[in-house]
Amino acid sequence: MAGREVSGYAAALPDLFVGWPWVTVPGAFARLLDAERVGELIEVCGAVQIPMLAAAHDDAVAAISHMPLVVSAALVEAIAGGFGAPERLDWQAAEAVAATGWAGMTRLARGEPAMDAGIVATNSAAIAARLRDVRAAIDEWLVELERKGGPDAEALRLRFVSAKNRLEDSEHK
Repeated sequence: MAGREVSGYAAALPDLFVGWPWVTVPGAFARLLDAERVGELIEVCGAVQIPMLAAAHDDAVAAISHMPLVVSAALVEAIAGGFGAPERLDWQAAEAVAATGWAGMTRLARGEPAMDAGIVATNSAAIAARLRDVRAAIDEWLVELERKGGPDAEALRLRFVSAKNRLEDSEHK
């Protein structure tokens, strides 16, 4: 799962795959020799082979790759203006003060549109399920942010702590 928001030979990096997972899915007609050759290629590239079944792969990449791609594009639409809509009036002011947080959150939306559309179209059911999960989480945030009397700062802090801990726990596995 290595990649960049830009494509083509000029965007290639010699260490692009080093240390990153490379999922292999057993093919119906694959021979042992085929799997060994793919394993050798993965090793030469410095990647880490992760064997998975196709359905597990689709669910996993919907969560950590494809859904974030859609969320990145949706964030741009929400702030700058959506498909077919005029540019939002406050977009130029927001863009003028945008920094690394915005760049990080929208990096995926800067990718190749045709490739992105193909990815999303081929894994749409799993992506839709994950987007519902995100929508449910955002709805919970809205409840807190719109709480009568104002949000509970400690409750907000605990949500941020929980998110940070989930990420740090997964990095130490």
